[in-house]
Amino acid sequence: MRSGLYFLLCLVLACTCSYAQNRTPLSTDEDRPAPAPQLFNLNPLQENHHFHIKLPNDGLLDIDFQRLSDWGDQNRLLDMATIANTQVQQLKDSFRQGYTAKLIAINIPIREDIISVSYGEDVSKKNQLAYRNGNYYELKTDFDTVRIIRNVGIRQKPGIDSGLVQIRYNFVLKDLDDLDKLVHNAALFDHIGREIDRAIADKRKAWRRPDASYYQLLLDYDPDKPEPMEVVSDRKIWSPFIQKKIGLYLSLGAVLYQSTVSPYFDYTLAYLLPSHGRSQRFVGLNFTSFARFNSDMSLRRNYTALNVEFGVFSAGRGGTGLLGQKTALAYGIMFDAQHSDKLMFNMSLSFGLTSYMSFGFGAASNFTKDPESSLLMMNLKFNL
Repeated sequence: MRSGLYFLLCLVLACTCSYAQNRTPLSTDEDRPAPAPQLFNLNPLQENHHFHIKLPNDGLLDIDFQRLSDWGDQNRLLDMATIANTQVQQLKDSFRQGYTAKLIAINIPIREDIISVSYGEDVSKKNQLAYRNGNYYELKTDFDTVRIIRNVGIRQKPGIDSGLVQIRYNFVLKDLDDLDKLVHNAALFDHIGREIDRAIADKRKAWRRPDASYYQLLLDYDPDKPEPMEVVSDRKIWSPFIQKKIGLYLSLGAVLYQSTVSPYFDYTLAYLLPSHGRSQRFVGLNFTSFARFNSDMSLRRNYTALNVEFGVFSAGRGGTGLLGQKTALAYGIMFDAQHSDKLMFNMSLSFGLTSYMSFGFGAASNFTKDPESSLLMMNLKFNL
């Protein structure tokens, strides 16, 4: 038992060290392409400041980004719209029908040299018609969308928040040609841009830490109102910060140890680290508990572990608010609730099999000769 425990500890530590030595550092080359999930949409973790702008002909522009410093010293609304309009004018004849809702997504790199474009249309409403003077006409009921993802730079510090920095400009228009009309109305973009720049400059002066992620600036621009630019919110808002940074993981299952099968409970309160791709990194506080019973079903042991856990999870389950498929390594202490003075060092590994099931194993010991002081465990859990 003792030799098996030592072998397990050495194996896990060796794997951990090997992984750390072979990791590839984050590239800072400005010409590298954006990660695939961020090519044509904004990472949800960077959705913090939001500007909602009403445009002529019932058009809308929504702007999202993470930190005030990402905006720069001056707006680039007209520049981004002009670059996008060039792509729109070249692609608009590629669509099959005039009535369809069209989407053109554009990624503008840091140096603005190689622009990536994706386009598509929704033909599901082809049977919608309008009748007038004895004739039927195709009826368009949905708006077109031009989404611009601008790569601003690569943040180096703080390390916990490093990576590609982006701003999303989302135009929702009755027709793609409306963007061309907007681009030729430079005075409109100049006016809206100056109003946004002024609001941002005011908050940079007023906020003690203007780049802190718990600050959220919401602007609403409506030219039909007496005061077109309205600051909807400019306070510390902890709720969005918590939603983006805090996650819960809860699972129930069974554990096998010392030829005994017992019910098993696993709970993790996780702090979500900035991540790129489909896997979300986290570090958190992990709590596990399981019991051992005598033949008469009286409680013999009640083991509880408190660990520091770090790993990744795949966020593929929508709507639950809990973490999905988790793979993690945990270190901490374990004790028997009936003998809380006898602490054991605890280490465990958990592997996500699916979004709803995970497998793990662990070891705990206080390195004494007491046969009750060492445990080897295997568990199978269902993720809630």
